[in-house]
Amino acid sequence: MSISKKILPPAIIIGLMTAVIVATLALNPTVTTRTPTSEDNPEAPRVMQDTFMRGTVTKILGETQEIDEITLGSARVQKLEVRIKSGEETGKTIPLEHRVQNRPGAENQRLDIGSRIIVGKNTSPQSVLYYISDVYRLNALWVVLAIFFLLTLLFSGYRGVMAFLGLVFSLFMVMSFVIPRILAGQNPFLISIIATTLIATLSLYLAHGVKKRTTVAVIATLLAIGVALAVSTLVVRFVALFGMGTEEAFYLQFAPIAPINLQGLFLGAIIIGVLGILDDVTTTQAATVEEIAKANPAVSFATLYRRGASVGREHITSLVNTLVLAYTGASFPLLLLFTIYERPAWVTLNSELVMEEVMRTLIGSITLIFAVPLTTALAALVFTKKKSGH
Repeated sequence: MSISKKILPPAIIIGLMTAVIVATLALNPTVTTRTPTSEDNPEAPRVMQDTFMRGTVTKILGETQEIDEITLGSARVQKLEVRIKSGEETGKTIPLEHRVQNRPGAENQRLDIGSRIIVGKNTSPQSVLYYISDVYRLNALWVVLAIFFLLTLLFSGYRGVMAFLGLVFSLFMVMSFVIPRILAGQNPFLISIIATTLIATLSLYLAHGVKKRTTVAVIATLLAIGVALAVSTLVVRFVALFGMGTEEAFYLQFAPIAPINLQGLFLGAIIIGVLGILDDVTTTQAATVEEIAKANPAVSFATLYRRGASVGREHITSLVNTLVLAYTGASFPLLLLFTIYERPAWVTLNSELVMEEVMRTLIGSITLIFAVPLTTALAALVFTKKKSGH
């Protein structure tokens, strides 16, 4: 009986996830539609699609020093022989050039014999051009992922594996549900809300098990997401953000697809980003309140709430600081550029590029502040009722 109780709930969650995955793939709007062209957006420029293949540097034919036409600084130009390792041209050897700027840290960008790269091929009616697109990093990614999985398994055991499956499901929902539907012209905000609800519910149960504290965390997470929806919608309109703060968003306006609501896309990104920190807060708070109740079964609702909220306040303080530092670290190059070109601080802060990141941080922090008392009160209510029932 105990074995069935232990196995059945995760099996149900995995079954639900499988049903969602099958439904997503079956109803995927990109399966039956044609490849988008510039006819979908009359303003989009017609571009030739490049093809990409893996390659390995087999010889360094020489190096020269030249003046870069863009930066007007000196650059080292490596003349390389590269063997294609994938695609229809596997085994073909081609000469390529690799340009490395003469600046601090750029020496690490130098390619050596055996370096793995991505080779791009641009084909036009007039010519065929091969070029080095990037360094090939996927093999290193698999190694780091394997280390991450093994460490998760070592320190968290069965629950770690379940959490990893939840992570895979979250990535699947984003890549196979959210992205295709946005590209098909559906409302990015609405699609993000649906995906966030499914991810929050199924991933939390899979990672933490089907039990009362998890149910408390799921309900609190969904309530907090509702708060985030309201706050983000009001703030984005109040601050007059249009989702055009980044270079990527700018280019999306001219992509060969149906026009995308960039403001809705920005709002959807906020909601999905908030979920990444919400589940940490809600699960921790629910577990904390339950453990306090277990330690003192006679504790009252008010006392249980007060003690749980005390822990929650510390959590809020650390997470708000984490959010600010995370966004600041990600914006280092941008902050340096603004400093170099000596733009007035108020102009920099007022720009949509900076304001979007500021609003992400503030909306996330506001949601966290609401999530802690919501989760604590709900958990205190559930676990004091459990005590009185005995």
